[in-house]
Amino acid sequence: MEIFLDLTGKVLAQSLADLSLLDAHGWSLWVSVNLDPRSVSEGCVTCLEEMIAQSTVDPSRITLEILEGDNFLEQQKALDHLREIKALGVRLALDDVGSAYSSLLRLKDLPIDEIKLDQGFIRFLEQRPQDLHFVGAIQDLAAGMGVDLVVEGVETEDILDAIIVTGAQFLQGYAIAKPMPLSELQAFLQRPPCHGRPHPTSLLGFYAKQIAAHNALKKAMLHTPHLIDYVAVADATICPGHNHIRRLGIGDHKRLERLHQEYHQSIAAMGERSISSPNNGDWSDVDSAENAFEQAIIGAYWYKKMEDGNPACEAEKPT
Repeated sequence: MEIFLDLTGKVLAQSLADLSLLDAHGWSLWVSVNLDPRSVSEGCVTCLEEMIAQSTVDPSRITLEILEGDNFLEQQKALDHLREIKALGVRLALDDVGSAYSSLLRLKDLPIDEIKLDQGFIRFLEQRPQDLHFVGAIQDLAAGMGVDLVVEGVETEDILDAIIVTGAQFLQGYAIAKPMPLSELQAFLQRPPCHGRPHPTSLLGFYAKQIAAHNALKKAMLHTPHLIDYVAVADATICPGHNHIRRLGIGDHKRLERLHQEYHQSIAAMGERSISSPNNGDWSDVDSAENAFEQAIIGAYWYKKMEDGNPACEAEKPT
């Protein structure tokens, strides 16, 4: 309880006061506050209950973020207290998911509403774009658990583009806004929102789009192969990716267009085989074509970044 009162309690009290002030100006926001797992106790529950009773803020607008890697959460008493906190109407989030080992059974047992993907998987996407496969897996996990996913570490415009393309709804990072005091936040909220940009806006975003589209199409082919028009699938010019290749101003667009077409032809052929021979599960041709196309997108992305004077991608230059 002392840990809660000394730090988390003070932060939460100030946050609730700030939310009430923002409410008066017509900005109905919510707040997330870090909660040290060691402070999860009966005293913590009592303190929270008192703070909520004294505030005009609906408790559903409060999210308490608990660090993922603490073994304290495996204790039954801690789980019981978390359920008591949740019963107050407060949302619970598991922070830094992926930064430490945790079993799926443990995630299943925690009464959480939200998981936050550790920023280590996001901040370096420009150097390790293949980590987007992991992002997709965590999105599927969150969807299967029925919880929200917050993606942390969105620090650049290209990463922002890529994460938006994945369909993630909750993002956090400098590409959106830096930490700011309340006065600056009020000014920030008064600015008109930036909407209307077509995504993807970058080759990294296009790479993310291709991964998502391929995974969705493969799932559909595995579950309902007879419902897909494989004649249309075989024509890459019908795919939105064809327009993305040209719109994004890629120098060697002919090579990408060729690999794009080969990918579409291979996956259409696989679909037709799956109908005529349902037991044929050999996706090697598709995997090869998909990998060649993805690597070409990333190669073009890195070359473009180097041309723009970004040395961070120099070490990743394809040979």
